[in-house]
Amino acid sequence: MLSDEEVRCYRRAGEIARKVLKLALDVVEPEKPLIEICERLEQYIIHEGGKPAFPINISINEIAAHYTSPPDDVRVVPPSSVVKVDVGVHVNGYIVDAAITLSFDPKATSLVMACAKALDEAIKMFRVGVRLGDVGRVISKVIRDHGYRPIENLTGHLIARYRLHAGKSVPNVYIPSSEKVNEGEVYAIEPFSTSGIGRVRDGSEVYIFSLILDRKKMKKIKDKEVLEVLNFINSEYHALPFTPRWLVKKYSRDVVEHIMDELRSRKLVIQYPVLIEVSGGIVAQFEDTVIVWRDHIEPLVGTLDLVL
Repeated sequence: MLSDEEVRCYRRAGEIARKVLKLALDVVEPEKPLIEICERLEQYIIHEGGKPAFPINISINEIAAHYTSPPDDVRVVPPSSVVKVDVGVHVNGYIVDAAITLSFDPKATSLVMACAKALDEAIKMFRVGVRLGDVGRVISKVIRDHGYRPIENLTGHLIARYRLHAGKSVPNVYIPSSEKVNEGEVYAIEPFSTSGIGRVRDGSEVYIFSLILDRKKMKKIKDKEVLEVLNFINSEYHALPFTPRWLVKKYSRDVVEHIMDELRSRKLVIQYPVLIEVSGGIVAQFEDTVIVWRDHIEPLVGTLDLVL
């Protein structure tokens, strides 16, 4: 069971995430530089007393997830685009994960609403004893009833302290599984709807990484510069995702590029490629994080209150 202090941290992280999503509704607009959006939202998390649990994701149109601005990003929000903003906040390692979709294309309104309604129905049926595969069945049915497809190889996830993905998954399609929702657990529920075939593939761009805490490999590193940055990443981000854009605020571009090459070659980082809908379909996403109590579910962000 969660302690009072753990619940306090989760609730505070949820309050901050909600404020960040509300800010995103104001600042995301066509022609706005993506890096400006990422940095403003991340800075707001820190201003409010939290820390980013991962870099702000701004994923546009057929990009489903994992795009965050690299250093000196020149991209802007395209006109008539569908923009997903995925926010992670933690307070003392207790993570809340939430996302909204903003549509600047009237033709995509029904796609976006299908996804929002799927999250709404999933939260309504989420409770102790429910099979996670049945949550996927509900999400899939709602989205398909609107004429779209769920993305079958993206899922929600169990959350634990400093662990964004803590084992169990919440599928967006029906998957036969004996895994059930248990009291005291914390889950991110995140439907994705698409006008495409319903699968994502890895793109070529990678701007998000997380550290693999392999003590044996770390001990083999003799380069003091590499060790310094490695220790900084470990102390600041633990095993949570980070981006080189954060590192260039402290170290030179050349140093950061060298460090990232070293960490990749030594297999000390997990890489999170930009995820793209296989057929090029437009993708929408909504997400909230919930605490599972014995007799009810507590949404920590209230994502849908911002859009429905």
